[in-house]
Amino acid sequence: MLQEAQVITGRLSREIERSVYASAALDPGPGTGTAVAFLTCWNDATQEYDYDPATRSPLWHKYLICYYDAANQEVFWTETPLVPPSSTPAPLAGLAGFRAGGKLLARNVTRCDFTLSEDMLELQLELSRKRYGSETLETVQLPLRVFFRN
Repeated sequence: MLQEAQVITGRLSREIERSVYASAALDPGPGTGTAVAFLTCWNDATQEYDYDPATRSPLWHKYLICYYDAANQEVFWTETPLVPPSSTPAPLAGLAGFRAGGKLLARNVTRCDFTLSEDMLELQLELSRKRYGSETLETVQLPLRVFFRN
C-alpha cells in the first residue's frame, strides 16, 4: 500500500513542479476536491519539454488529470491534449467530464482530498485494507504538499 501511495505522490510532485498554478483546477472545487487538473509542457512527439522560443515561456501541450473514484476506492491518472498547444496557461473547464478511464494508480484508497491554496497543491491520501488472515485494517496515510513552478 505504501508503494501505491508513493506512486501517486511521486507522480504528482514531479508534474506539479513543472506546471503553473494558473492552470490548476479542482473538481468539485473551489478550494478542495477529489480531482485535480493542470497543464504540462511535455511534447509526446519530441519526448522533451517544449517552450515557445519567441516568448521563452513553456508551450503547454496537455492537461494532466488525477482523480479519485470513491465508489471503487481507486485513483486514476489521465491526460487530455490541448489543441493547439498554447503559451498561455488556463484551468481546464468542466473537469467533472474527465472522470473516466485513464491509468489506474492505486486501489484500496479510502481518502483522496486535493486542496489548492496560493501556489501550492496539498493532498491527503489514505489507503486501507484488511491484513492477511485478520479482520484488522492496515492503514497508510501519506500527505503531500508541493509548490507549482510559478
